[in-house]
Amino acid sequence: MRRVVLLTALAVLLVPAAAASAARRFSGVALGNAHTGNGKIAQHHFVVGDGYLIRLRDRARGHTAYRVCLLRNNRRLRCTTGRTGRKGRHGSFGTKFAVAPGNTGTYVYRWFVRGRNVAQWRVSIGVGD
Repeated sequence: MRRVVLLTALAVLLVPAAAASAARRFSGVALGNAHTGNGKIAQHHFVVGDGYLIRLRDRARGHTAYRVCLLRNNRRLRCTTGRTGRKGRHGSFGTKFAVAPGNTGTYVYRWFVRGRNVAQWRVSIGVGD
């Protein structure tokens, strides 16, 4: 009986640690042009027709296979697959070019590695000039 209680307590403690570890290992982001014109910066807001990059970072390994899906109102619109680059000093990146949807509203990108959701990034699309 003591062994069952001990194993149960250990399992309860390890699950949040594993989730936290995945959160530190992976990060997903949408990158758009900086207002200063100096490179790309992380952004949550774009306008209809903007092109931007979505990027998954794996801080632990290189060549990680992933799937990224675009959702709106919790409904999957489309998915694509890719791989991060080789492992480097700052981790490895898998980058995809995305075009802002023609409809305004809020969208979510979710990245999956081995079927597990490891990162997500919310983007709002507004009306342009």
